[in-house]
Amino acid sequence: MKKFMLVLGVLALAGCLPQDDPPGPKSIPAKKAACEAAGGTYAPGGIFSPEYICFTENPDAGKSCRKATDCTDTCLADTRTCNKVSPMFGCYSYLDEKGKKVEICVD
Repeated sequence: MKKFMLVLGVLALAGCLPQDDPPGPKSIPAKKAACEAAGGTYAPGGIFSPEYICFTENPDAGKSCRKATDCTDTCLADTRTCNKVSPMFGCYSYLDEKGKKVEICVD
C-alpha cells in the first residue's frame, strides 16, 4: 500500500512540471532581434522593472491633438501633442477621449 501511495504521489507531482521551458535568457536575443527589425528599441521598461520590452516610435509623434482619439497612443495634456514613444512610463498628464486632463503614473 505504501508503494502504491508513493507512485501515486510521484505521478501527481509529475503533472506539475512545465510543458515548455519558461522564457528566460535564451529568448532575449530573439525578442531583441524582432523588436529591432520592427524599428523598435529593446530596453528595460519602467523604473523598478528588470524586464526588457520593445519601445516603438508612434507614427504621429509630435502631432497636435485635442483628445485621445487624435493620436495612435496618447495625447499629452501639457504639450497637446501625441507622445513620441510607446509604451510610456513615469507620471504624466494626458487628454482622454473627451479632451479632459487625466493624470497617471505608470511603471
